[in-house]
Amino acid sequence: MKILIADDERISRKTISRIVEEFGEITAVDDGKTAFASFIRAHESGKPFELILLDVGMPGMLGTEVLFFIRKFEEKKNIDPENRSKVVIITSYSDEETVKSSIKHQCNAYLLKPLNREKVMAKIGGLLKAAPSE
Repeated sequence: MKILIADDERISRKTISRIVEEFGEITAVDDGKTAFASFIRAHESGKPFELILLDVGMPGMLGTEVLFFIRKFEEKKNIDPENRSKVVIITSYSDEETVKSSIKHQCNAYLLKPLNREKVMAKIGGLLKAAPSE
């Protein structure tokens, strides 16, 4: 499984990477524009990211904006909803506006920082069980 982690905090990227490394190949980036560019490159190579973990407060482009562009790209390419990347929003923001924006743009899950292994594994485990099997 290909996994994209986008978080501007180096320690958060490392923490998340250590938690999810058992699931597959990780690409970690530190801003929203690079995250979206990585998403596009992965699709163009025929090996899209199956799981994407996006921090909300990143420079260049917010995680919710990245999510919006990811979903628009998938819609434009006529990718069935069940075959789209699973996107988890990761943030320290629990305000209503951030939550609503994430849901509006079709995130698959929402995790509040600080993160720990149990919290992340429970959320990701649920997403992967819900994914169609090949």
